[in-house]
Amino acid sequence: MSPEPVAGEEVLAALERTVRCRSARIEVRFQISWGDAFLSESGRTSPRGGSVRGRLTRWAGAVVGRMLNSGMQRLLKRLSKTLAQGVVGILDFEANRCVYYMERSKAEMIVGDRQWYGAPGASVAGLAAGPASALQPLWLVDLVRGVVDAREQGPERLNGGTARHFSAHADLNRAAEAVSYEMAVPSDIDQLVDLTYIAVEVWVDEDGYLRRIRHASGDGGTGMSTTTLDLIELGIAIPSDWSRIPTAPTH
Repeated sequence: MSPEPVAGEEVLAALERTVRCRSARIEVRFQISWGDAFLSESGRTSPRGGSVRGRLTRWAGAVVGRMLNSGMQRLLKRLSKTLAQGVVGILDFEANRCVYYMERSKAEMIVGDRQWYGAPGASVAGLAAGPASALQPLWLVDLVRGVVDAREQGPERLNGGTARHFSAHADLNRAAEAVSYEMAVPSDIDQLVDLTYIAVEVWVDEDGYLRRIRHASGDGGTGMSTTTLDLIELGIAIPSDWSRIPTAPTH
């Protein structure tokens, strides 16, 4: 069954309805699986042979590589487990900005195409700004702006209610035209044509509001990353001053 253009229009209408709420309390989950090709890089050594000194050097390099590889795997597993459990935050549709809290003392704030990392309450002027990635909530919302088709997968239970699940495709060029800032390109995009048909999943509740957006990128060799954004509560009160990283919501 081919994707249905009408369903794509339903997704876009749900986005428009949701954005009119101006803000949302969110939960974000980052599920990361590290591929064998990525994890094996630190354990690689040069070919056998050569002098005794060369063989000893390669042996020492292999031992250190295995130690680093083992430690890296443990670290990445802990990090992946923490991020997969979900982090909370707030999203300001009107001003194209969001913040989510990685832990009690650290937060990530995105405004348009810029990203800051620091403690809640920290002055943004004192933090280094970097380019916003494709692995964050605002990018997911903006990606849906470029939806070109969708196919309904059926109703599902979601956060205590029922939502219709859509498998959709988005044109990143169209999405970027809808905003006033640059949009990041997913790391697994190799050709320009791939920008016009990016897979994205969307869940729309019974009242026609977006409740979940999910995007997966990567490959089996280096790893896969899946970012899921849940819009838990719409139309919430949010800070007006973002010159400092907003503090975490109390509910």
